[in-house]
Amino acid sequence: MLVRARDGDAYIAVVAEGFIDPEFLAVVLNCVPGVAAADWLPEPGGVMGIEPGFGQIVHSAIISPEYQAKIVDQYGDDGR
Repeated sequence: MLVRARDGDAYIAVVAEGFIDPEFLAVVLNCVPGVAAADWLPEPGGVMGIEPGFGQIVHSAIISPEYQAKIVDQYGDDGR
């Protein structure tokens, strides 16, 4: 999971690798607070500096600054 901001919008991205059961992926993405299932978009060409490798796909969504802060508080900030 990666949280980044650009032009005032906060984004969250999740990278899936290999064969992922769509139902399992839906459960994982649904666990992110403040992001509706319809807000997630597949990003096969990459997004926010994430270039997917062979067999990977990136899913991303815009999140509110409130949820961005909660995620950074819980998991830390790597300074990017």
